[in-house]
Amino acid sequence: MFAGSNGGIPKLRTSVVKSGGEGLVMKERARATGKGQITVPHEVQRTKGVRPDDIVVVERKGSEPHVSPERAVSPFEKFRGIGNPGIPTGRKRIIRYFRKLRGH
Repeated sequence: MFAGSNGGIPKLRTSVVKSGGEGLVMKERARATGKGQITVPHEVQRTKGVRPDDIVVVERKGSEPHVSPERAVSPFEKFRGIGNPGIPTGRKRIIRYFRKLRGH
């Protein structure tokens, strides 16, 4: 059917096109399976910050679909650091702080 070393599927190409006032716009191609599944191209994952096991949200803005990862915001994020004023963050810094406090 198609020539190639990847199971007969042709390599999908990335193209960069110039768009009006938006500067450079990247276009990626992906093939949908019979179940309607697509693989988000690596370059799109990298630029959008999609990591393994992320939930991906596909929104339609006008006639264009936009892909973005769905991030859960921790309800405790706003309280980060208020319980330990003066104690540094990070494992090594905390250990150093307590050793200094104990006189080691």
